[in-house]
Amino acid sequence: MLAKVALSLLGDTSNPKSGLGFLDDLLKKIRQVSQYSIHAQPGHGLRKPDDISSDAVHNLEAAALGRTVYKLNAFISPWLSVARPFLPGRALPLLGVATRLLDFTDNAIGKLTNMFWNIRRVSKGLVPYDGGISSDALTEKQSEVREMFSHYLNKFILNPSKRLVNAVLKSRSSYRFDIKETRESYDDVRFAELAAKSFKNYVNNCKALFSNFYDCPHEDGYVSKRVGSEEEENNPTYVRSKIASQIISLPAGIIGTVLNGTGIAVNLVGNLFDSEGITKLSDKLTDQANGLMSLVYLTGEVPANINEFFRKKRVLGREDSKHLVAAGIGALGMLNRMKVLPGIKQVFNLVGVKPILDRFHKQLEHFFLMFFSYNRLILHLHEKEDAKQVASAEDIIRSKKHDNVWKHVTLPLRVLLMDKDVTYLEGKVNNFAGE
Repeated sequence: MLAKVALSLLGDTSNPKSGLGFLDDLLKKIRQVSQYSIHAQPGHGLRKPDDISSDAVHNLEAAALGRTVYKLNAFISPWLSVARPFLPGRALPLLGVATRLLDFTDNAIGKLTNMFWNIRRVSKGLVPYDGGISSDALTEKQSEVREMFSHYLNKFILNPSKRLVNAVLKSRSSYRFDIKETRESYDDVRFAELAAKSFKNYVNNCKALFSNFYDCPHEDGYVSKRVGSEEEENNPTYVRSKIASQIISLPAGIIGTVLNGTGIAVNLVGNLFDSEGITKLSDKLTDQANGLMSLVYLTGEVPANINEFFRKKRVLGREDSKHLVAAGIGALGMLNRMKVLPGIKQVFNLVGVKPILDRFHKQLEHFFLMFFSYNRLILHLHEKEDAKQVASAEDIIRSKKHDNVWKHVTLPLRVLLMDKDVTYLEGKVNNFAGE
Protein backbone atom coordinates (compact mmCIF):
# COMPACT_ATOMS: atom_id res chain seq x y z
CA MET A 1 0.00 0.00 0.00
CA LEU A 2 2.94 2.35 0.60
CA ALA A 3 4.14 1.52 -2.91
CA LYS A 4 0.69 2.42 -4.29
CA VAL A 5 0.88 5.81 -2.55
CA ALA A 6 4.32 6.36 -4.10
CA LEU A 7 3.00 5.45 -7.56
CA SER A 8 0.13 7.94 -7.20
CA LEU A 9 2.74 10.69 -6.79
CA LEU A 10 4.41 9.74 -10.07
CA GLY A 11 1.39 10.09 -12.35
CA ASP A 12 -2.01 8.80 -13.45
CA THR A 13 -2.63 5.19 -12.37
CA SER A 14 -6.30 4.98 -13.43
CA ASN A 15 -5.60 3.13 -16.71
CA PRO A 16 -4.67 -0.49 -15.81
CA LYS A 17 -3.13 -0.97 -19.26
CA SER A 18 -0.56 1.79 -18.79
CA GLY A 19 2.73 1.04 -17.09
CA LEU A 20 1.90 2.78 -13.81
CA GLY A 21 -1.71 1.56 -13.91
CA PHE A 22 -0.70 -2.06 -14.40
CA LEU A 23 1.80 -1.90 -11.53
CA ASP A 24 -0.72 -0.15 -9.28
CA ASP A 25 -3.36 -2.80 -10.00
CA LEU A 26 -0.88 -5.62 -9.47
CA LEU A 27 0.21 -4.20 -6.11
CA LYS A 28 -3.39 -4.17 -4.93
CA LYS A 29 -3.83 -7.79 -6.05
CA ILE A 30 -0.71 -8.76 -4.08
CA ARG A 31 -2.11 -7.02 -1.02
CA GLN A 32 -5.43 -8.83 -1.38
CA VAL A 33 -3.75 -12.23 -1.76
CA SER A 34 -1.77 -11.67 1.43
CA GLN A 35 -4.63 -10.20 3.46
CA TYR A 36 -7.22 -12.79 2.52
CA SER A 37 -4.81 -15.64 3.10
CA ILE A 38 -5.36 -14.68 6.73
CA HIS A 39 -9.15 -14.42 6.42
CA ALA A 40 -9.47 -17.85 4.81
CA GLN A 41 -9.54 -19.63 8.16
CA PRO A 42 -11.73 -17.54 10.47
CA GLY A 43 -11.76 -19.99 13.37
CA HIS A 44 -8.01 -20.41 13.65
CA GLY A 45 -7.31 -20.61 17.37
CA LEU A 46 -4.02 -18.73 17.26
CA ARG A 47 -5.21 -15.78 15.20
CA LYS A 48 -8.45 -13.80 15.11
CA PRO A 49 -8.13 -11.39 12.18
CA ASP A 50 -10.23 -8.27 12.61
CA ASP A 51 -12.62 -10.08 14.94
CA ILE A 52 -13.62 -12.33 12.05
CA SER A 53 -13.71 -15.42 14.26
CA SER A 54 -16.93 -14.04 15.77
CA ASP A 55 -18.66 -14.55 12.42
CA ALA A 56 -18.91 -18.26 13.13
CA VAL A 57 -20.84 -17.39 16.28
CA HIS A 58 -23.58 -15.17 14.84
CA ASN A 59 -23.20 -15.13 11.04
CA LEU A 60 -22.42 -18.37 9.21
CA GLU A 61 -23.15 -16.73 5.85
CA ALA A 62 -20.36 -14.20 6.39
CA ALA A 63 -17.94 -16.99 7.32
CA ALA A 64 -18.87 -18.95 4.20
CA LEU A 65 -18.66 -15.86 1.99
CA GLY A 66 -15.27 -15.08 3.51
CA ARG A 67 -13.94 -18.40 2.22
CA THR A 68 -15.33 -17.66 -1.25
CA VAL A 69 -13.78 -14.19 -1.22
CA TYR A 70 -10.44 -15.73 -0.23
CA LYS A 71 -10.52 -18.12 -3.18
CA LEU A 72 -11.44 -15.34 -5.62
CA ASN A 73 -8.74 -12.97 -4.36
CA ALA A 74 -6.08 -15.66 -4.04
CA PHE A 75 -6.54 -17.77 -7.16
CA ILE A 76 -8.46 -15.74 -9.77
CA SER A 77 -8.04 -12.01 -9.28
CA PRO A 78 -4.20 -11.90 -9.71
CA TRP A 79 -4.42 -13.60 -13.11
CA LEU A 80 -6.86 -10.93 -14.29
CA SER A 81 -4.24 -8.26 -13.66
CA VAL A 82 -1.64 -10.22 -15.63
CA ALA A 83 -4.01 -10.97 -18.53
CA ARG A 84 -5.44 -7.45 -18.96
CA PRO A 85 -2.48 -5.85 -20.88
CA PHE A 86 -2.64 -8.62 -23.51
CA LEU A 87 -6.34 -8.22 -24.32
CA PRO A 88 -7.60 -5.94 -27.11
CA GLY A 89 -9.30 -2.59 -26.53
CA ARG A 90 -12.71 -2.84 -24.88
CA ALA A 91 -14.34 -0.62 -27.52
CA LEU A 92 -13.72 -3.10 -30.38
CA PRO A 93 -17.05 -4.60 -31.64
CA LEU A 94 -16.33 -8.30 -30.99
CA LEU A 95 -12.81 -8.63 -29.61
CA GLY A 96 -13.55 -6.05 -26.94
CA VAL A 97 -16.13 -8.34 -25.31
CA ALA A 98 -13.34 -10.40 -23.68
CA THR A 99 -11.81 -7.26 -22.16
CA ARG A 100 -15.17 -6.03 -20.89
CA LEU A 101 -15.89 -9.47 -19.40
CA LEU A 102 -12.54 -9.37 -17.60
CA ASP A 103 -13.26 -5.86 -16.32
CA PHE A 104 -16.66 -6.97 -15.02
CA THR A 105 -15.18 -10.04 -13.30
CA ASP A 106 -12.48 -7.95 -11.64
CA ASN A 107 -15.00 -5.33 -10.54
CA ALA A 108 -17.45 -7.96 -9.26
CA ILE A 109 -14.76 -9.62 -7.14
CA GLY A 110 -14.03 -6.27 -5.50
CA LYS A 111 -17.69 -5.60 -4.79
CA LEU A 112 -18.27 -9.14 -3.52
CA THR A 113 -15.33 -8.66 -1.16
CA ASN A 114 -17.03 -5.50 0.12
CA MET A 115 -20.27 -7.44 0.58
CA PHE A 116 -18.41 -9.89 2.81
CA TRP A 117 -17.64 -7.05 5.22
CA ASN A 118 -21.17 -5.64 4.85
CA ILE A 119 -22.93 -8.93 5.66
CA ARG A 120 -20.80 -9.69 8.70
CA ARG A 121 -21.70 -6.28 10.12
CA VAL A 122 -25.46 -6.81 9.83
CA SER A 123 -25.57 -9.51 12.47
CA LYS A 124 -22.99 -7.69 14.62
CA GLY A 125 -25.44 -4.81 14.93
CA LEU A 126 -28.17 -7.16 16.21
CA VAL A 127 -26.07 -8.81 18.92
CA PRO A 128 -26.46 -7.23 22.39
CA TYR A 129 -23.66 -5.03 23.68
CA ASP A 130 -21.90 -7.40 26.07
CA GLY A 131 -19.82 -5.03 28.17
CA GLY A 132 -16.69 -6.95 27.26
CA ILE A 133 -17.81 -10.18 28.95
CA SER A 134 -19.00 -13.54 27.67
CA SER A 135 -21.75 -15.69 29.12
CA ASP A 136 -24.00 -18.58 28.19
CA ALA A 137 -26.90 -16.13 27.90
CA LEU A 138 -24.96 -13.98 25.43
CA THR A 139 -24.03 -17.08 23.41
CA GLU A 140 -27.72 -17.97 23.23
CA LYS A 141 -28.57 -14.49 21.92
CA GLN A 142 -25.82 -14.77 19.32
CA SER A 143 -27.20 -18.15 18.24
CA GLU A 144 -30.67 -16.65 17.84
CA VAL A 145 -29.29 -13.88 15.64
CA ARG A 146 -27.36 -16.43 13.56
CA GLU A 147 -30.43 -18.65 13.07
CA MET A 148 -32.76 -15.74 12.25
CA PHE A 149 -30.29 -14.08 9.87
CA SER A 150 -29.71 -17.36 8.01
CA HIS A 151 -33.46 -18.00 7.70
CA TYR A 152 -34.38 -14.62 6.24
CA LEU A 153 -31.33 -14.46 4.00
CA ASN A 154 -32.24 -17.84 2.51
CA LYS A 155 -35.95 -17.05 2.30
CA PHE A 156 -35.77 -13.65 0.62
CA ILE A 157 -32.46 -13.68 -1.26
CA LEU A 158 -30.63 -16.99 -1.69
CA ASN A 159 -33.52 -19.35 -2.50
CA PRO A 160 -35.24 -16.97 -4.97
CA SER A 161 -31.86 -16.44 -6.65
CA LYS A 162 -31.32 -20.20 -6.94
CA ARG A 163 -34.78 -20.68 -8.41
CA LEU A 164 -34.14 -17.92 -10.95
CA VAL A 165 -30.80 -19.43 -11.99
CA ASN A 166 -32.33 -22.89 -12.31
CA ALA A 167 -35.23 -21.54 -14.38
CA VAL A 168 -32.87 -19.74 -16.78
CA LEU A 169 -30.49 -22.66 -17.16
CA LYS A 170 -33.28 -25.21 -17.64
CA SER A 171 -34.86 -23.21 -20.43
CA ARG A 172 -31.69 -22.23 -22.28
CA SER A 173 -29.22 -25.04 -21.80
CA SER A 174 -29.01 -28.71 -21.05
CA TYR A 175 -26.15 -27.95 -18.65
CA ARG A 176 -27.08 -26.97 -15.10
CA PHE A 177 -25.09 -25.95 -12.10
CA ASP A 178 -25.43 -28.28 -9.13
CA ILE A 179 -27.69 -26.05 -7.06
CA LYS A 180 -29.73 -27.82 -4.42
CA GLU A 181 -33.15 -26.37 -3.76
CA THR A 182 -33.79 -25.65 -0.09
CA ARG A 183 -37.35 -26.25 1.07
CA GLU A 184 -38.89 -23.92 3.56
CA SER A 185 -39.28 -25.97 6.72
CA TYR A 186 -39.17 -23.17 9.27
CA ASP A 187 -41.81 -21.89 11.61
CA ASP A 188 -42.41 -18.30 10.49
CA VAL A 189 -44.01 -17.45 13.82
CA ARG A 190 -40.92 -18.58 15.70
CA PHE A 191 -38.62 -16.57 13.46
CA ALA A 192 -40.84 -13.53 13.81
CA GLU A 193 -40.31 -13.85 17.57
CA LEU A 194 -36.55 -14.09 17.05
CA ALA A 195 -36.69 -10.98 14.86
CA ALA A 196 -38.58 -9.14 17.62
CA LYS A 197 -35.93 -10.19 20.17
CA SER A 198 -33.14 -9.04 17.86
CA PHE A 199 -34.86 -5.69 17.36
CA LYS A 200 -35.12 -5.39 21.15
CA ASN A 201 -31.36 -6.01 21.38
CA TYR A 202 -30.77 -3.23 18.88
CA VAL A 203 -33.03 -0.81 20.76
CA ASN A 204 -31.25 -1.69 24.02
CA ASN A 205 -27.91 -0.93 22.37
CA CYS A 206 -29.25 2.48 21.31
CA LYS A 207 -30.43 3.15 24.86
CA ALA A 208 -27.02 2.14 26.25
CA LEU A 209 -25.30 4.72 24.05
CA PHE A 210 -27.20 7.59 25.67
CA SER A 211 -27.56 6.33 29.26
CA ASN A 212 -25.36 5.12 32.09
CA PHE A 213 -26.80 1.60 32.08
CA TYR A 214 -27.37 -1.22 29.60
CA ASP A 215 -29.45 -4.41 29.63
CA CYS A 216 -27.10 -7.36 29.93
CA PRO A 217 -28.33 -10.82 28.82
CA HIS A 218 -28.41 -13.13 31.82
CA GLU A 219 -29.58 -16.70 32.47
CA ASP A 220 -32.55 -15.30 34.43
CA GLY A 221 -33.38 -12.67 31.80
CA TYR A 222 -31.88 -9.22 31.32
CA VAL A 223 -30.12 -7.47 34.19
CA SER A 224 -29.15 -3.80 34.31
CA LYS A 225 -25.44 -2.95 34.47
CA ARG A 226 -23.46 0.26 34.31
CA VAL A 227 -21.99 0.95 30.88
CA GLY A 228 -18.26 0.24 30.99
CA SER A 229 -18.38 -1.53 34.37
CA GLU A 230 -16.84 -4.65 32.82
CA GLU A 231 -14.29 -2.64 30.82
CA GLU A 232 -12.49 -0.63 33.47
CA GLU A 233 -9.22 -0.70 31.50
CA ASN A 234 -10.92 0.97 28.52
CA ASN A 235 -11.51 4.70 28.21
CA PRO A 236 -15.21 5.59 28.77
CA THR A 237 -15.27 7.62 25.54
CA TYR A 238 -14.02 4.60 23.58
CA VAL A 239 -16.72 2.41 25.19
CA ARG A 240 -19.40 4.82 23.93
CA SER A 241 -17.78 5.00 20.52
CA LYS A 242 -17.69 1.20 20.30
CA ILE A 243 -21.41 1.00 21.09
CA ALA A 244 -22.10 3.66 18.43
CA SER A 245 -20.12 1.62 15.90
CA GLN A 246 -22.17 -1.46 16.71
CA ILE A 247 -25.42 0.51 16.25
CA ILE A 248 -24.29 1.97 12.92
CA SER A 249 -23.24 -1.51 11.76
CA LEU A 250 -26.82 -2.66 11.13
CA PRO A 251 -27.98 0.03 8.66
CA ALA A 252 -24.50 0.36 7.14
CA GLY A 253 -24.31 -3.40 6.59
CA ILE A 254 -27.77 -3.70 5.07
CA ILE A 255 -27.48 -0.62 2.83
CA GLY A 256 -23.92 -1.52 1.87
CA THR A 257 -24.94 -5.03 0.85
CA VAL A 258 -27.76 -3.68 -1.32
CA LEU A 259 -25.55 -0.99 -2.90
CA ASN A 260 -22.71 -3.40 -3.70
CA GLY A 261 -25.11 -6.07 -4.98
CA THR A 262 -26.84 -3.51 -7.18
CA GLY A 263 -23.45 -2.23 -8.26
CA ILE A 264 -22.50 -5.68 -9.58
CA ALA A 265 -25.68 -5.85 -11.67
CA VAL A 266 -25.24 -2.29 -12.96
CA ASN A 267 -21.60 -2.94 -13.83
CA LEU A 268 -22.62 -6.02 -15.83
CA VAL A 269 -25.05 -3.91 -17.87
CA GLY A 270 -22.42 -1.19 -18.32
CA ASN A 271 -19.85 -3.65 -19.65
CA LEU A 272 -22.34 -5.46 -21.89
CA PHE A 273 -23.25 -2.20 -23.63
CA ASP A 274 -19.80 -0.63 -23.18
CA SER A 275 -21.32 2.36 -21.38
CA GLU A 276 -18.84 4.38 -19.35
CA GLY A 277 -21.67 6.28 -17.69
CA ILE A 278 -23.34 3.12 -16.38
CA THR A 279 -20.06 1.62 -15.10
CA LYS A 280 -19.32 4.90 -13.30
CA LEU A 281 -22.76 4.71 -11.69
CA SER A 282 -21.83 1.23 -10.44
CA ASP A 283 -18.68 2.59 -8.83
CA LYS A 284 -20.61 5.49 -7.27
CA LEU A 285 -22.93 3.00 -5.57
CA THR A 286 -19.90 1.21 -4.14
CA ASP A 287 -18.40 4.54 -3.03
CA GLN A 288 -21.55 5.21 -0.99
CA ALA A 289 -21.35 1.74 0.57
CA ASN A 290 -17.66 2.24 1.40
CA GLY A 291 -18.46 5.61 2.94
CA LEU A 292 -20.99 4.02 5.28
CA MET A 293 -18.58 1.28 6.31
CA SER A 294 -15.89 3.90 6.89
CA LEU A 295 -18.22 5.55 9.39
CA VAL A 296 -18.47 2.19 11.19
CA TYR A 297 -14.69 1.83 11.33
CA LEU A 298 -14.10 5.47 12.29
CA THR A 299 -16.24 4.93 15.40
CA GLY A 300 -14.94 1.41 16.10
CA GLU A 301 -11.54 0.21 14.89
CA VAL A 302 -9.84 3.62 14.74
CA PRO A 303 -10.69 4.64 18.36
CA ALA A 304 -9.73 1.11 19.43
CA ASN A 305 -6.13 1.87 18.48
CA ILE A 306 -6.13 5.14 20.42
CA ASN A 307 -7.65 3.37 23.41
CA GLU A 308 -5.04 0.60 23.19
CA PHE A 309 -2.20 3.14 23.23
CA PHE A 310 -3.41 4.77 26.44
CA ARG A 311 -4.44 1.42 27.99
CA LYS A 312 -0.92 0.04 27.57
CA LYS A 313 0.59 3.25 28.87
CA ARG A 314 -1.64 3.23 31.96
CA VAL A 315 -1.81 -0.51 32.72
CA LEU A 316 1.48 -1.84 31.38
CA GLY A 317 3.58 1.29 31.77
CA ARG A 318 4.82 1.33 28.16
CA GLU A 319 3.98 3.41 25.11
CA ASP A 320 3.30 1.72 21.79
CA SER A 321 3.20 4.52 19.23
CA LYS A 322 2.31 2.07 16.44
CA HIS A 323 -1.30 2.26 17.62
CA LEU A 324 -1.36 6.04 17.17
CA VAL A 325 0.15 5.69 13.69
CA ALA A 326 -2.56 3.17 12.82
CA ALA A 327 -5.25 5.49 14.17
CA GLY A 328 -3.90 8.38 12.08
CA ILE A 329 -3.79 6.30 8.90
CA GLY A 330 -7.28 4.99 9.60
CA ALA A 331 -8.78 8.40 10.34
CA LEU A 332 -7.46 9.88 7.07
CA GLY A 333 -8.59 6.86 5.06
CA MET A 334 -12.07 6.77 6.58
CA LEU A 335 -12.68 10.52 6.33
CA ASN A 336 -11.62 10.48 2.67
CA ARG A 337 -14.17 7.76 1.90
CA MET A 338 -16.92 9.39 3.97
CA LYS A 339 -16.72 12.66 2.00
CA VAL A 340 -19.20 11.35 -0.61
CA LEU A 341 -22.01 10.63 1.86
CA PRO A 342 -25.06 12.93 1.76
CA GLY A 343 -25.03 15.27 4.73
CA ILE A 344 -21.41 14.53 5.64
CA LYS A 345 -20.32 15.89 2.25
CA GLN A 346 -22.04 19.22 2.99
CA VAL A 347 -20.58 19.40 6.51
CA PHE A 348 -17.07 18.68 5.21
CA ASN A 349 -17.49 21.45 2.63
CA LEU A 350 -18.75 23.85 5.29
CA VAL A 351 -15.73 23.33 7.59
CA GLY A 352 -13.25 23.27 4.69
CA VAL A 353 -12.21 19.63 5.07
CA LYS A 354 -13.48 18.30 1.74
CA PRO A 355 -11.29 20.52 -0.49
CA ILE A 356 -8.21 19.27 1.37
CA LEU A 357 -9.32 15.63 1.06
CA ASP A 358 -10.05 16.16 -2.66
CA ARG A 359 -6.62 17.69 -3.24
CA PHE A 360 -4.87 14.60 -1.85
CA HIS A 361 -7.50 12.05 -2.91
CA LYS A 362 -5.11 10.00 -5.09
CA GLN A 363 -2.92 9.33 -2.07
CA LEU A 364 -5.57 9.14 0.67
CA GLU A 365 -7.72 6.59 -1.17
CA HIS A 366 -5.05 3.99 -0.37
CA PHE A 367 -5.08 4.74 3.37
CA PHE A 368 -8.29 2.78 3.91
CA LEU A 369 -6.75 -0.60 3.03
CA MET A 370 -3.40 0.43 4.49
CA PHE A 371 -5.08 0.84 7.88
CA PHE A 372 -6.19 -2.79 7.97
CA SER A 373 -2.83 -4.02 6.68
CA TYR A 374 -0.97 -2.05 9.35
CA ASN A 375 -3.42 -3.27 11.99
CA ARG A 376 -2.58 -6.81 10.96
CA LEU A 377 1.16 -6.08 11.22
CA ILE A 378 0.76 -4.70 14.75
CA LEU A 379 -1.26 -7.73 15.87
CA HIS A 380 1.29 -10.09 14.31
CA LEU A 381 4.17 -8.41 16.13
CA HIS A 382 2.31 -8.60 19.43
CA GLU A 383 1.37 -12.25 18.87
CA LYS A 384 5.00 -13.01 18.11
CA GLU A 385 6.17 -11.34 21.33
CA ASP A 386 3.57 -13.19 23.41
CA ALA A 387 4.33 -16.53 21.78
CA LYS A 388 8.03 -16.22 22.55
CA GLN A 389 7.22 -15.94 26.25
CA VAL A 390 5.71 -19.43 26.38
CA ALA A 391 7.27 -21.21 23.37
CA SER A 392 9.95 -23.85 23.75
CA ALA A 393 13.36 -23.46 22.13
CA GLU A 394 12.35 -26.18 19.67
CA ASP A 395 9.19 -24.29 18.68
CA ILE A 396 11.14 -21.09 18.16
CA ILE A 397 13.64 -22.86 15.90
CA ARG A 398 10.78 -24.44 13.94
CA SER A 399 9.05 -21.08 13.48
CA LYS A 400 12.11 -19.65 11.75
CA LYS A 401 11.25 -21.80 8.75
CA HIS A 402 8.75 -19.09 7.77
CA ASP A 403 10.15 -16.15 9.71
CA ASN A 404 12.43 -14.64 7.07
CA VAL A 405 12.24 -11.91 4.44
CA TRP A 406 12.22 -14.34 1.48
CA LYS A 407 9.18 -16.21 2.83
CA HIS A 408 7.27 -12.97 3.37
CA VAL A 409 8.16 -11.52 -0.06
CA THR A 410 7.20 -14.70 -1.90
CA LEU A 411 3.98 -15.31 0.07
CA PRO A 412 1.57 -14.05 -2.66
CA LEU A 413 3.28 -16.17 -5.33
CA ARG A 414 3.28 -19.25 -3.09
CA VAL A 415 -0.45 -18.77 -2.40
CA LEU A 416 -1.15 -18.36 -6.11
CA LEU A 417 0.76 -21.56 -6.85
CA MET A 418 -1.13 -23.33 -4.05
CA ASP A 419 1.81 -24.06 -1.77
CA LYS A 420 0.29 -26.26 0.95
CA ASP A 421 2.24 -24.42 3.67
CA VAL A 422 0.34 -21.19 3.07
CA THR A 423 -2.80 -22.18 1.16
CA TYR A 424 -6.24 -23.17 2.42
CA LEU A 425 -7.57 -25.57 -0.19
CA GLU A 426 -10.98 -27.23 -0.34
CA GLY A 427 -11.50 -29.34 2.76
CA LYS A 428 -8.65 -27.64 4.61
CA VAL A 429 -10.57 -24.58 5.76
CA ASN A 430 -12.61 -24.79 8.94
CA ASN A 431 -16.16 -25.41 7.79
CA PHE A 432 -18.72 -23.55 9.90
CA ALA A 433 -21.59 -23.77 7.44
CA GLY A 434 -21.85 -27.56 7.56
CA GLU A 435 -21.23 -27.90 3.86
